[in-house]
Amino acid sequence: MKRTLFQIGLVVALFLFSCKKDNKEILCTAIGHAPQLMFNFIDKTTSQDLFFSDNPKYTKDQLKVYIFVPLENNVTQKDTLPVTVYSSSKYFATPIPSFTDTFYMQIADLSIDTLIIKSKRIVSTACYVLPYPDSVLFDHQLYIADANHILTLEK
Repeated sequence: MKRTLFQIGLVVALFLFSCKKDNKEILCTAIGHAPQLMFNFIDKTTSQDLFFSDNPKYTKDQLKVYIFVPLENNVTQKDTLPVTVYSSSKYFATPIPSFTDTFYMQIADLSIDTLIIKSKRIVSTACYVLPYPDSVLFDHQLYIADANHILTLEK
């Protein structure tokens, strides 16, 4: 229930963004512009893409991304985030909730990995100003995003 309310609230908030252009109020639909964690995985030894190569080691549905949502009385609840697949650009994206900088990722039945956002780069247009992850710790190793804000993580 809380997840559904969170998703509905996010969509409503995105439609309410507005900005001015040529002295006219226009509706800035920020859909597709919400802050996202954009990433891909490569094999640590061979550098082969684990999901988007010609013979991928894993299927795209074998990737899960989790967060812990704060509830009342210092209780948290595990919540699975939606993962969008951008096959032509060879990366995944998941929304970044404002209340956390820690994500948990699991590929197939491998151990769960921890990703912590360490710094953000501000991206702005006439309609929005959004922070995109610039650097993260993934299982205690620092990774820097490329110019397109995509992180290439080694597994």
